[in-house]
Amino acid sequence: MIFFCPLVSRGQTIKALTVGDKVPDIEFAHVINYKHSTARLSDFKGKLIILDFWASWCTTCVKGFPHSDSLQKHFKGRLQIILVNPKGNGDSLKQVTRVLGQFQKLTGVRMRMPVVLLDTVASAYFIFNEIPHCVWIKDGRVLAISDGEAVTAANIEAFLNGRDPGIPIKKDDLRLQ
Repeated sequence: MIFFCPLVSRGQTIKALTVGDKVPDIEFAHVINYKHSTARLSDFKGKLIILDFWASWCTTCVKGFPHSDSLQKHFKGRLQIILVNPKGNGDSLKQVTRVLGQFQKLTGVRMRMPVVLLDTVASAYFIFNEIPHCVWIKDGRVLAISDGEAVTAANIEAFLNGRDPGIPIKKDDLRLQ
């Protein structure tokens, strides 16, 4: 389990977001598998964005990478899955690099999805204590918050076509925080 609390950024407390909320243009530092070492949500404007929060020790998360990578390829140009590895989960750059290397060895393909390391901002906007934790964003709004099982071609296609597939909101027991 992972535990997160609200973050204060530039003197402002970040308010946790939920389905229907407008998402600020989050800037990610420490990005690998991307054309720059930083990225903003606005870099993926016009696409359905799925923030997939994960950790190297989460076997469910890591086992989902090939599926996510194939969805990314299938919906090329319309979908952007971003793997977000939160700061404070015990991962190091070495551990993350090892996991990505294992993915390449297993699939024979270099991962195409951007990977955010040491995240503090997105994980403050989307508070959770269980991973995988997926946040679906389109046109600057949170469409859904789900577990990894909801990340399917049918659900992606529905959102891309302006339909709500009815994904139940993932409920973590935040009383533990």
